Amino acid sequence: MPPYISIITASWNVEKSIPQLLTSLEGQKFTSFELVVQDAISSDNTLQLLNSASQRLPSVRVSSQKDHGIYDAWNKAVCRADGQWLLFLGADDRLAGPSVLEKASNVLNTLPPEVIFAAGNVRMLDKGERCRLYARPVLDGGHARLKYIAPAAFPGLFIRRKMVVDNPFDASLRISADYDFLCRTWEDRKAVVLDFDVCIMQEGGISSNPANQFAAAWENTKIALRYFQRVWEIKRIKMLIKAGLVSGAFRILGPKSGATALDAVRRLRRLPPCWK
Repeated sequence: MPPYISIITASWNVEKSIPQLLTSLEGQKFTSFELVVQDAISSDNTLQLLNSASQRLPSVRVSSQKDHGIYDAWNKAVCRADGQWLLFLGADDRLAGPSVLEKASNVLNTLPPEVIFAAGNVRMLDKGERCRLYARPVLDGGHARLKYIAPAAFPGLFIRRKMVVDNPFDASLRISADYDFLCRTWEDRKAVVLDFDVCIMQEGGISSNPANQFAAAWENTKIALRYFQRVWEIKRIKMLIKAGLVSGAFRILGPKSGATALDAVRRLRRLPPCWK
C-alpha cells in the first residue's frame, strides 16, 4: 500500500540540523508515511544521515541533483511523492510530538474530497529554544487576509497532493513561493483547522531569518500585486518599514546586537499601556 502522508523536504549541507527532523519522524506512532527528500548535492554528511535513517523510518526516498532553489526542489520531490496528503517541512523543522501524524490522519480520513487543506499550529523557536512565534490558523476571511498574510503557517499545513501537482510552486521566487501558492489555491471552504501543534520550526531559515525580513516583505508585496487590488495601503507601507528596520538592525549591528534590539522592542510591546 502507498503511504498516506508524504513529508517533503529540501536539503543541502544540513548535517547539523536534519537529525532533529529525522528523530521526530522516527518517534511517530503513525507509520503510513514517507520522507521524500530532494537534496542539492550535499558535500557534508547529509546523505549519510538520510541513508542511515532509511533503516529506521517506514520509507525514505532521496534524490540528489542540482536545483534552482528550495521551491524547485519541492516541485521535484512532489513528482516523486506517493502520499495522498503532503506536509512540507524544512530540514531544521521537527514534528511537535510523537502523535502528530496519528492525530492528523484521524482527521484527514474523515474529510470529504472537496477539502484540500488541514491547518495546524506552528511554533517558531530561537536558538535558545524560546518561543518567538506561535502561529494558529485563522480561516475566517482567509482569502481576504491573504493580501497581507497567509491564513496558516505553511509547515503546519497538510495539502492534498493533487492540488500541488496541478499547481506547482513558482520556482522563480526565492522566499515566498508558498505564499504565492496559497494566493492561487486557497479557499476558506476547502480548509479545516487541526486543534493541535503540528510543527516546531527554528528561527533563522531563509524566510524566518530577521535579516531577511525586508526581502521577504518585499517579495510578498510583489506577489500580492499579482492577485489583489489596492495593495499599496498604509498597512502595507508600515509592514515594509518595520521589516526594513528589523533587517537593517541585524545587517548593520550583526546577529547578536540585532537580536538584542529586537528583544527590547518585543519587551516594550508587552509593557502595560501606562509604561508606553
